[in-house]
Amino acid sequence: MELSIAEKFLLIAHHPRKARFLTSEPQLNFGLVGTFLLEMSINNQLHIENNRVFPDKSVVPENPTSREIYYLVKGSGKNRTIRLWLRKLSRKANRYRWEVLENLKEKRLMRIERRKFLGIIPYRKSYVTDSRTRDQLLKELKKQILSRHRDTATSNEDMAVLGLIEACKLHRTLTTDRTELKKLRKALKELIKESPIAGTVQQTIRQVQAAVIGAIVASPAAAGGSS
Repeated sequence: MELSIAEKFLLIAHHPRKARFLTSEPQLNFGLVGTFLLEMSINNQLHIENNRVFPDKSVVPENPTSREIYYLVKGSGKNRTIRLWLRKLSRKANRYRWEVLENLKEKRLMRIERRKFLGIIPYRKSYVTDSRTRDQLLKELKKQILSRHRDTATSNEDMAVLGLIEACKLHRTLTTDRTELKKLRKALKELIKESPIAGTVQQTIRQVQAAVIGAIVASPAAAGGSS
């Protein structure tokens, strides 16, 4: 089954049984935006250089969400930094998330329940319905990381997913064994450095992490200012 980088990321980040995610809200939002930037970079619809995002004016994405982001980048008139785009687009991350979850629902990998709080306020909950596909995806990614003699090169798409696992601290979705976890983290860093798209992935990882830290630091400051 063909899955986009965004679909793989949300499937991995989602709790396998409960209606929640395994990472913080800032990590989820910035990570999701990162999936679109990375996928468009891989597809030559934009490129990332010196922490700045440049649109390719000749290649327009087919995916509606990617196309919206592409035109925002193109229409800005300036080659802005990854960090700025992560922060700007993270404001739309909740909508992007549900668009991706709806795609996963159509592929029968997720279930979305619509409910009402106090019988008035509508809200939605998402659940993984095909844990086998999620488990297989994690198994394949783990094998890519830990295999010393790789039979096949890691695809750019999987490298992007692995980079976001690193950026959003989702290593425990791959293993919960402490010894193996330490080995996996080290091997993942090495794999990312060896990747043909290492520069793009590493720049995005750094900026996602910086944006997450900035959001976390800003939260208590905002709370303090409003008290």
